[in-house]
Amino acid sequence: MTIEAMRWVVRLDDLTPMEQKRLDRWLNENDAHREAFDTAMQEWDSLAFLQQLRDDPVAKGDPWVARKRARRKRNRSYVLTLAAAASIAAMALVVGWSLLQPAGYLAEYRTAIGKQQDVSLPDGSFILLNTRTSLNVQFSKERRSVFLEAGEAHFEVAHDPDRPFVVATRVGVVRAVGTAFTVYVHDDEETEVTVTDGVVEVSQVSEPLVAALPSAELPDSHSRTGSVQTLSKGSNATISNAIEVVAAVDTEAIERKLSWQYGMLEFVNTPLGEVIDEVGRYTPKTLVIADPELESYPVTIIARTDNIDGLLSNLDVSTEAFVVTQSGSRVLISSRAELP
Repeated sequence: MTIEAMRWVVRLDDLTPMEQKRLDRWLNENDAHREAFDTAMQEWDSLAFLQQLRDDPVAKGDPWVARKRARRKRNRSYVLTLAAAASIAAMALVVGWSLLQPAGYLAEYRTAIGKQQDVSLPDGSFILLNTRTSLNVQFSKERRSVFLEAGEAHFEVAHDPDRPFVVATRVGVVRAVGTAFTVYVHDDEETEVTVTDGVVEVSQVSEPLVAALPSAELPDSHSRTGSVQTLSKGSNATISNAIEVVAAVDTEAIERKLSWQYGMLEFVNTPLGEVIDEVGRYTPKTLVIADPELESYPVTIIARTDNIDGLLSNLDVSTEAFVVTQSGSRVLISSRAELP
């Protein structure tokens, strides 16, 4: 059994939809995760059984019932004692995690091409890093800060009104207390924020701070400049030289945009240029559209993030407008009309 498995079991009855997807993905990663989860479930059930037996008024009021249940308890005493001890220890680690950790916390996380990583923070928050993502975490007594240097990450923030959770990029700042949101650094000049639960504040970063990042102390409200926008659940904002807010984004559109969180890429009538830009993040291959007119061609396709070759093959056979050819690490998408 692992602490990670026990964390999932403790929170199993109160998972958000995104957390459920993350649990499903974690269970499917390997057999060891599934075995650890099954063991944790059994030990958690054993602990519940002991609690029920101790508090059962029928067993307390009837000596025969008490003896019978005590005998059953003795027959299983060795197994149950170990199970209860393991469960209590694991629960103590989960429930008291933030109390046992020092106030200061520093960490760096990186993901390779096509890889994703779940991170559990000392305060109970979670981060899911997407492909080609790098970030730094810095906690103090006053606040919780993350500098997202590159890539994309989803944040599920544990509620702590005394310590705001701040995510900074080179162009913007996202500030939350207890909520869930995704931040995507398109480049050094543009950051995209999508809120899936709760409310966040977004603003631009001051120029002096940009020059000092990431070595400087990560920003809070005193380091921000320009207007501050409030985003609620279902909202999307792009931060660059201004903040462009798109409120009440369609739920299905957000699900497709964030489908990477459960290992999928989903496109519905999406311009080919956008599809290739997104798919290119998950493969070391160079993807090239030979004909500029194909950039706007609408594409509808669903594929796994770990099967980009399969996605490209499906693109090749799913339309008569273009053909996909691969040569080494280069993938060329050409108009069929240009072929001899």
